[in-house]
Amino acid sequence: MRTWCREEILGALEEDGLRVRGKHRLRVDAEVSGSDVVNLQIDATGLEFSFSGGFPDTEPEAEPEPVTRTPGHLHTARVIADPVRVQGFNVSLLAHVTDLPIEWWTNARPRRADQPLSAFALGVGNEASAASSGAVTTCTSTSTRPS
Repeated sequence: MRTWCREEILGALEEDGLRVRGKHRLRVDAEVSGSDVVNLQIDATGLEFSFSGGFPDTEPEAEPEPVTRTPGHLHTARVIADPVRVQGFNVSLLAHVTDLPIEWWTNARPRRADQPLSAFALGVGNEASAASSGAVTTCTSTSTRPS
């Protein structure tokens, strides 16, 4: 789970026009029981993001359709970035999610050809809605220009 989650996060950051430094600092810890994610901790502290020009005008490639969906539950997730640097600004972020229905997807093909594990995905379960018990209990963000 740790390896897959780390590859998914880093893969999502590989966009034209976006440069990410310090990827080795990304820390992921996960505890899984069956199809439930009991605890997921992501620490992106120390990553540096910069944008170089615009983003491409081309349409992104269509996401592959999942061939299997397995329901599960995300009990607790915490994302921290304290700080990351975005275009020279220090940004601190803390998000905490609890009790969220999820689905494990197996796609017909990887979403990124050079990353076989991208054939797997984790999504919000179909039964999740605004009335769902899943909740973001804490989400804070601050930004400062370094001196």
